Amino acid sequence: ELSAQQSVRHHTRLDKLKELDAATKVPFILVELRGCGHRDGYVEVCGKDEYGVYMALDHWLENTWKCKLLEDGGKVKKDQPVPFCDRFYRWEEFLTEGSDGTSNMGLATMQLVDFMCNTLCWTLGVINGGNVGQNGEFREQQVIFKAPHPMNMVASHIMVELRSAGYIEVCGTDRKELDVLHFHLIEEYGATPVPGHEKFCHRFYK
Repeated sequence: ELSAQQSVRHHTRLDKLKELDAATKVPFILVELRGCGHRDGYVEVCGKDEYGVYMALDHWLENTWKCKLLEDGGKVKKDQPVPFCDRFYRWEEFLTEGSDGTSNMGLATMQLVDFMCNTLCWTLGVINGGNVGQNGEFREQQVIFKAPHPMNMVASHIMVELRSAGYIEVCGTDRKELDVLHFHLIEEYGATPVPGHEKFCHRFYK
């Protein structure tokens, strides 16, 4: 537990970071998706609130994923602990199945990318993810977006997950590109399409 002196020091550093953030010209947003178990997920949002992105993202998370806002780090007071993020949500739409790591994390990531890029015009910067925890039971995905550009409205995205369990998951909304990739996976990888995984990805292969 932080002492009063440590809390003051951390708040002072946070204020300096806010001043630095206010002076930056290119805004960035980090959205972290965390799955702790079936219907047990969380969403953290950090970054520069430009072009009304926080309000738009808040509305989308609550209406599309049924998220609930748990903490607003932007309204923290001096006598409260320093927040870990600017927005913190409960996400009960995170889904898992079986014990082989199947989840809808990839699908959710691409839903987020489509909204941020094709609707709000933000630019996809980096996607980074992995499993954490003693047994790898927690799934985390960090997605970074930077300043909007109008060309993002017409740029499609596809995520391909090559899983060590022997499966390939493909998520994306461009049917033509999905079909091209479909035949490539069959011919070059010897992959076999497996139906019945629509809750977790758009196409599933073994």
